[in-house]
Amino acid sequence: MALQTLTNEGYYRGSQTFLGIGNANSVSIDTNGGVGSAGSPSVDVTLDNVAGLVVGMLVTGNGLTASVAYKIAEITNGTDIKLDVAAVIGDDVSLTFIPITNAVFNLTTIHFDPLPTKIGEFSVYINNIIQTTGTYTYTVATSAVEFVTAPAADDTISVELGDADREFGNYQHIKLNDIINNFLIAYVGEGKVITKVKKADVAFHAQRAIQELNYDTLRSSKSQEIEIPPSLTMALPHDYINYTKVCWVDNNGLEIPMYPTLHTSNPKGILQDSEYRYIFDSQGDITEAGTSETWKKFKDDKSSDKETIESLSKSNTGGRFGIDPTIAQGNGTFFIDLNGGRIHFSSNVSGKIITLHYISDGLAEDGDAVVHKFAEEAVYKYIAHGILSTRIQIPEYMINRYKKERFAAVRKAKIRLSNLKSQELAQTMRGKSKQIKH
Repeated sequence: MALQTLTNEGYYRGSQTFLGIGNANSVSIDTNGGVGSAGSPSVDVTLDNVAGLVVGMLVTGNGLTASVAYKIAEITNGTDIKLDVAAVIGDDVSLTFIPITNAVFNLTTIHFDPLPTKIGEFSVYINNIIQTTGTYTYTVATSAVEFVTAPAADDTISVELGDADREFGNYQHIKLNDIINNFLIAYVGEGKVITKVKKADVAFHAQRAIQELNYDTLRSSKSQEIEIPPSLTMALPHDYINYTKVCWVDNNGLEIPMYPTLHTSNPKGILQDSEYRYIFDSQGDITEAGTSETWKKFKDDKSSDKETIESLSKSNTGGRFGIDPTIAQGNGTFFIDLNGGRIHFSSNVSGKIITLHYISDGLAEDGDAVVHKFAEEAVYKYIAHGILSTRIQIPEYMINRYKKERFAAVRKAKIRLSNLKSQELAQTMRGKSKQIKH
């Protein structure tokens, strides 16, 4: 698997390369001159030669205290090395340098932003050969990959994020921070539209632009699915603004649309005593029931939501002719309790998989907000108009100019993001009565 190059924008985050610092064989070398006495130990050791030594090797031999784990901390010029702990070593002593049995490689935020949170989010290669997870461990606190057996010297170790964590498709987007910086470069300065502005002001108007564009221009619809519990409720997502559609999923994976009911709700249930007087708590506040009786009755209603000929004839004799199209369906109904943050469903969808498609404002995601590049110019025009319109002594014609430019940029973004393809449109129109020539 080839290594990837980190882009300046940082959209692909996850490739880091190291060189191995292991050693395959132990080395025995004699000292050449003492290195301290019992009263004044030293970390400097002079050897007859330093061939085959690697920083990090363990040191054993005559004259070394067995309880102290000496390591090579540094290899200096000539025949000198330095240990990590001061030692007393006599002249002409044979030392054995044991190969490194593990090696630690620390991942950095330069290449991984954010850092992986567990093993399995990345793959490890030695000389382009993938390693099994049993050959290394990962410590989140220190972002350290530690091998059980150290790679040999000059081995190439590469760490890459797995496919599930790569940000595929993000080249179509530009990050909010990049938009802010680009605006400051292109629009702010001497001889430019805006001579001086605070970065915080630009950030505010950029965020407002993203919010407004997400409501009706950008591809802002998000979705989630859950299995409806016995309570027949779904919690609204934390970034919920409005829904686009609510469906349940059939056995073929097709989404069956549901429709809102306008004839019920989940009001606050006020607790009353036997005399129908309100019950107050010790603080003097009115007590409320956990669930309203209205919702309980709606949830317990096992009848279908679909109107039938029989029901129409019984309930509308001498009255309305025909069925009410707002409730003329058997797919189930729902209503949204915005105060309680719940969607309530009718009983005939109990146990089904429900999908909620909804609109967010684009700013609730963890990390940096992004904008599709088709709408990038619209954000710049929105920021420029927002800043100019909130300043005094700006000519009205200048404000109107950027208002028109903002409107035109948003309209162009909508057209681009509508994603109309002539071939797909022609294929659809072939089913119509008028023949399409092409």
